[in-house]
Amino acid sequence: MRTVFDEHTRESQVLKADRALKSSDAIKLVQAAITPQGAPEFIRSDNGPEFIANALPR
Repeated sequence: MRTVFDEHTRESQVLKADRALKSSDAIKLVQAAITPQGAPEFIRSDNGPEFIANALPR
């Protein structure tokens, strides 16, 4: 399960559940959340093996 939410507004940006989510899937979901709202100052992640933070464009 991948969830992305805005900690300031507590608004859910992404909620995706699937049997498996690859890092490329996670990156696409995060990019889709960034597109309408603009990029945040920072992104906090759980740093799990399925999500590689350094793969996101800076």
